[in-house]
Amino acid sequence: MVECRFKCLLIYVDRREGAVLSSIYRFLWAVQRSAFNSKDTYLLPLSQGLSQVRYRPDIDGLRAFAVLAVIVNHFNDSVLPSGYLGVDVFFVISGYVITSSLANRKSKNLSGFIVGFYERRFKRLIPALVVFALCIGVLICFFNPSPQVALETGISSIFGVSNIYLFVKSADYFSQSLELNPFVHTWSLGVEEQFYLLFPLLVWFSGFGRQATHGSRYLMASVGFLSMASVLSFIFLYADHQSAVYFLMPFRFWELGAGVLTFLTLRNEKVTEDCMAKKFTTFLLVLGLIAVLFLPRSAAVLSTVLIVSISALLISSLSDQSPTLIYKVLSHEKLVSIGRISYSLYLWHWGILAITRWTIGVHWWSVPLIALMIFLMAKFSYRFIENPLRAASWSRMPLRSLGLGSILIGLSGLALYTLKAISPVISLYVGSRQERVPVTTAAKGYQGEFTNRQSDECRNKIDEGMNAKEWINRCFAPSKSHSNSAIIFVGDSHSGMLMPMTELLWEYDKVAAMNIFNDGCIVPVTQKSEGKCKYIEKAILAIHQRVKGDKIFVLTANYMEPNDFVSATRRFAKDFLRYGGKIVIVAPNPEYPGLSTGEMAEGYCSVQWFRPSFALGSECKNGYAINWRRNKFLSSRLQYLNGLKSIQADLPGFFVYDPFDILCIRTYPDMGVCRPYSGKTLLYFDDNHLSIAGAKYLYPSFREFLIRNGLLSSDGGG
Repeated sequence: MVECRFKCLLIYVDRREGAVLSSIYRFLWAVQRSAFNSKDTYLLPLSQGLSQVRYRPDIDGLRAFAVLAVIVNHFNDSVLPSGYLGVDVFFVISGYVITSSLANRKSKNLSGFIVGFYERRFKRLIPALVVFALCIGVLICFFNPSPQVALETGISSIFGVSNIYLFVKSADYFSQSLELNPFVHTWSLGVEEQFYLLFPLLVWFSGFGRQATHGSRYLMASVGFLSMASVLSFIFLYADHQSAVYFLMPFRFWELGAGVLTFLTLRNEKVTEDCMAKKFTTFLLVLGLIAVLFLPRSAAVLSTVLIVSISALLISSLSDQSPTLIYKVLSHEKLVSIGRISYSLYLWHWGILAITRWTIGVHWWSVPLIALMIFLMAKFSYRFIENPLRAASWSRMPLRSLGLGSILIGLSGLALYTLKAISPVISLYVGSRQERVPVTTAAKGYQGEFTNRQSDECRNKIDEGMNAKEWINRCFAPSKSHSNSAIIFVGDSHSGMLMPMTELLWEYDKVAAMNIFNDGCIVPVTQKSEGKCKYIEKAILAIHQRVKGDKIFVLTANYMEPNDFVSATRRFAKDFLRYGGKIVIVAPNPEYPGLSTGEMAEGYCSVQWFRPSFALGSECKNGYAINWRRNKFLSSRLQYLNGLKSIQADLPGFFVYDPFDILCIRTYPDMGVCRPYSGKTLLYFDDNHLSIAGAKYLYPSFREFLIRNGLLSSDGGG
């Protein structure tokens, strides 16, 4: 107890004794750095106006805790539902450490400060990332017959924009499952690297980087203001804009800002804390940190705010390095050694998991092998790439080091781009392509059997010089009879895929028909998609003027953010129904993971020499079967449907059509699973788009739905 109190007092020394203790702390730091064999240094605040560099092993221990939580979650998210929040712990640590590294670093001018900052960041991040991206980029080509999306993500990760790329791709329903993309996890690196574009400027112009008298105060004010705006945006926009809030840096700024503010607060701290209270506090904080990781993903906003707050408080409470139990645990040699390689662990774990999913699969028997491979690759990366190149002098001139780093980025990006460009011609795929079952979807290159409409002409052309009237004329097929009804399909690529069903309605039910669509554009337009799809709602208004009689607008979209889409649908329906007409929303069809674009055998569920039948996951066996109950009663799907049904109850003229049971084909005796086959006919083009045969298969059900709701007469027409 005496030792503990003495240590507390020693750390919060008076400024007058700082000069004497400075030499002591420098010596102790040198001994510690030698003992831990680490180049990382973190500033430990000693008193107001005085900071000396001192290694904090507990920070590395916290890093280990964070990366292990992420890895466990990525192996099996049911074990640790919110383990992915380990990334948020990393953000807090990064904010703290990057501020500490700049606290006493003197520069003569802004250019020298900026160049020095980015030289250190390049050395820290780029070499390990480039080696990882090149190795995994080549490997994925061996096992994925269509690696273009993965390679594009890898290229964007090298340039620090994979989070933006993934946000844009989140609206592209032709993209492959994120679980199979080995570069998805690099979004967090993109967030950090974009934070580093802004933060050095804040540091310099606040005066903190120039050791100005009130530099800490001004930096705290600016970071505090931006963090407050960021966290409020995160909280209030999460429900309606989950992809943007998840991937984009402005909504994550507050997490790194929490680490920055933690350091600045400690730097100005002079009050000695009671060590017994500190023991109790740190213990509760760690319990809270662990508890948050077990919260369900539905509590993501609360979980994120809690994990960031607790991480900042824990870093603060451990800052004096008092010999508490928690400090001893986090500073344990084994945990610290994991923390040191946490960056390499984070890089390699997801890449290896993705490759494994393409090959032997993630099963109870393969988990030890995968874990061993992740650890070995991370250890290799840290020892031979990350640590040596970070410590090495790339050049005597910092600007030249930046140039070398930029060349490395450019060449590696070019290598992956070349690999992507040649992959369709010179394929590295080592699997068999002999079992192809060619199928097509009407959303691509389809010509109507009866109306001769071209799907490529019905895709959005307004932004390519065609006006709305021309677009409508090319895609509108007037009724063959005197019917006063028109059925108009509007939406994303799922509207295009239903063109064969529209053809049957036109031919046999004598109604006017139209399909207009824009890949990746949900209708009604939400804030997320407004820039890309701003012409769609204008086209709907133009159709109102162009088409006479009773109009049924069928809106299609594969939901991704239920709250966002439901609220936008309610707003749109209220405005639309004032002008007459009816609205039908087509709920999302079941998805079949593993179905690759157009070719069954090339999905990750096909049996290959590197992927034996016993290694296939449950979703792959027996013809791409999916669990009926799990998919039909998925919480996000029920939330989405319940929201739409509440609109239907409130607004006459609004209807919801759910094709799930029609496209979830269950056969005796295995009634617990769905399959995408009707007999031997494949109804899907990929994991969520119907084939031409699938669109026709849906026609009887949709026709019966229209008749039942008085939208179509049983003898044809409205």
